[in-house]
Amino acid sequence: MYIIHNITQIHSKIQTSQVAASQITQNPYRRRTNEWHQALRKKKKAVLELLEAQRVIEDVEAEAAEYVPKALIARLRSKSYPIEDSSSVDGRFITTVSNVFLTSAQG
Repeated sequence: MYIIHNITQIHSKIQTSQVAASQITQNPYRRRTNEWHQALRKKKKAVLELLEAQRVIEDVEAEAAEYVPKALIARLRSKSYPIEDSSSVDGRFITTVSNVFLTSAQG
């Protein structure tokens, strides 16, 4: 009985110390480094998805250009994909990224 009681107390102390250790605040530099690394991975994934989307857009626009003027395609693209505010830093970034084409025959 005494041994079981001691084992129970030891187990309880281990659980308490594990909870206390998990509540210790993480080093702020490590946290920021993790955020930075995760942001880089997220950006890479987004860029690859953007590349895939841009290929589809350009393929469809190239096919459509056989039947309708490129100016009409450009107007439809602008209408379907408006940039709300290109005066802010965020807006200029979005505008710049939105105006990158894989082929030079766009516009």
